[in-house]
Amino acid sequence: MQVQPATSRSILTDPADALRTLSVGGRVVIALFAISWLVWFAPFDDLLDRSGTPLGGDYVMLYVAGQTITDGDSARLYDDQANQRRSSEVFPAMHDEASWPYRYPPVTAWLMQPLARLPFAASFAVFFLGCAACMALTIARLAREFVPEAGHTRRVLFWVAAGWPLVGEALIGGQSSPVALCLVVAAAVALRRRRDVLAGVFLGLCIYKPNMVGMAVLGTLAARPKAFWGMLGVAIPAALISVSSVGSAGIRTYAELASSLATAEWQLETPFWKVHGLAPLIDLVAPGQGKLLAFLLGIPVAVWLGRCLRHAEGNRFWLVFAALLTANALFNPYVPIYDMLLLLPALLATGVWFVQTHRADLYRVMPGLAAFAAIAFAGPHMSQALAPRLGWQVFPLAVIALLVVQVRQIRRPHGTAA
Repeated sequence: MQVQPATSRSILTDPADALRTLSVGGRVVIALFAISWLVWFAPFDDLLDRSGTPLGGDYVMLYVAGQTITDGDSARLYDDQANQRRSSEVFPAMHDEASWPYRYPPVTAWLMQPLARLPFAASFAVFFLGCAACMALTIARLAREFVPEAGHTRRVLFWVAAGWPLVGEALIGGQSSPVALCLVVAAAVALRRRRDVLAGVFLGLCIYKPNMVGMAVLGTLAARPKAFWGMLGVAIPAALISVSSVGSAGIRTYAELASSLATAEWQLETPFWKVHGLAPLIDLVAPGQGKLLAFLLGIPVAVWLGRCLRHAEGNRFWLVFAALLTANALFNPYVPIYDMLLLLPALLATGVWFVQTHRADLYRVMPGLAAFAAIAFAGPHMSQALAPRLGWQVFPLAVIALLVVQVRQIRRPHGTAA
């Protein structure tokens, strides 16, 4: 790789400088997240932070659900008031109206039983370490996929990805999205190796939070129908576990709840500034129809990308799969900020694609790649901060632009640059 004269070098034109800056930035973000998280719980006299939010945030919901199944009270699994009472028992100093309604399938609550038997702090510590391990393994796998040669560049890519603010958001917020990310990347690696049934198993394991991977599943089935058998192999035991845990009445309750969550407004609606994707934007012009219309619009996009994925090889495979994950972030009915973690492989794959297709004139595209990295890095949180003032989310527009760019690259003849 040629280096321009020192007088014209900057992080906007010199790839080596840009990589070093991104690597340092990733480490700094990780340190800041850890320090601010600890300080926010001072003076450490309970498990509530200064805003009154419990340690682990949304993990309370999973912990309480596990307790509900363990105590044989499965009929109340989706009872918001019962869950609120249990939460208050775990955190007596918490505000009485604080609520974490359970919206996962019954099998997820069943899986939470071992952790629910532990004291809350120990339970969250195990969960946190497990999710952190999922993140580390996934990022390391992606770095190996995109940078075959071990060395400095692969390490830099690891720290850039690990320092993405959404990673910290998911971990300290007690979210299970790192597990889904790990499973989706494992499925992508299996698909690339033509192990379609195994890929279906990995995606099937996402049944613990199925709304997170809706478009990715549709695209995968369009690309490799054999993946269905792997998904079915997971769905059958999951269904049997669910029936044995909550009975047929509990299954009906969850089915009604899931249908409502996917197509209508919730009884306890998440504030719009915490939700990304197209659904909130569509709601601005078609009130109450955003979730359903976003899903319907996404079906043909996912199917088309799946057909493109069918015979894609090498880096082109990752470009198409990146577009599928981008569509997944746009068209799923409910996309809170932490579930956008699935964009990580899409962002990395797209950036790597442009670097590899512009090797001869990399300096020309560096400013664009730097802008792309900055928007991807800070965009979700900046958009969420601005949304209450603007009345709508800005970052989904950047995700739309990303999908357009990816589709344009996919439609180009093989081997041509942008």
